[in-house]
Amino acid sequence: MTGREAAPVLTFWERTARDWKHFGPPLRPSGPDVARFEALARGEAERRGRALSALLCGVTPEIAGMAWPADTRLTAVEQSIEMIREVWPGDRPGFRVARQGNWQAPPPEPGSYDLVIGDGCFISVGFPEGCREFGASLRRALRPDGLLVMRCFVQPETREPVERVWADLEAGRIGSFHVFKWRLSMALQPAPEAGIGLAEIWDAWSRGPLTPEQVRKNTGWPEAAIATMDLYRGREHRFHFATEAALLRALQATFRLESRHVPPYELGERCPILAFRPV
Repeated sequence: MTGREAAPVLTFWERTARDWKHFGPPLRPSGPDVARFEALARGEAERRGRALSALLCGVTPEIAGMAWPADTRLTAVEQSIEMIREVWPGDRPGFRVARQGNWQAPPPEPGSYDLVIGDGCFISVGFPEGCREFGASLRRALRPDGLLVMRCFVQPETREPVERVWADLEAGRIGSFHVFKWRLSMALQPAPEAGIGLAEIWDAWSRGPLTPEQVRKNTGWPEAAIATMDLYRGREHRFHFATEAALLRALQATFRLESRHVPPYELGERCPILAFRPV
């Protein structure tokens, strides 16, 4: 014992909020994603001929701050008060407001929203039952003719070998640390039902053939971006990466696919923006 008090252990979402500025695409939406979100929201407003009532699952700042149709009323629901404090771009009276609550079960009033939108939500709710329950919850939140828009993180039909991910990293064939992190996470997952624990991802990274310093020197990636992997150390949270086809099957009782957009950036084929209508 040194006599000094131990530093408080930050929760997963406290660390995520604190380190948010160091995350980049594809973990966060980028320009092509925002352009697609804007086009879908604009099209929905034009179809209705009036202002939109929209629900954002989480507080993704790129979505909150995009060019929404005139007079949109946007409500964001986020369970972590730290994410609201650190990541949300701020309430604007008459336009947008963030509320603390569980976005996996919004809202208390059924049929409240013309548009529900989110980024990467499905990987955090479990598969397949969690996706079904979340889909049913979103279906209740929407008007009968509403639109659900989600950027989804999906596993390729044939899972990538972990060895290939490391080989591409060593050969300089990966464009950013965040692309590497997502490829490694998906490659490590044995099945979407089991998912992959964040602690397991960190363990694989810590045992890998390259140290963080070697990765930084070889790639020139920012040290702060590489350090975001430390957020996963010892965490019980799990990601569940389903294939796109499996995700659609899990949602088929509540939603039908209306449109699909694959963004043009690296790993965009695993980050499609899917738009759904209730069934």
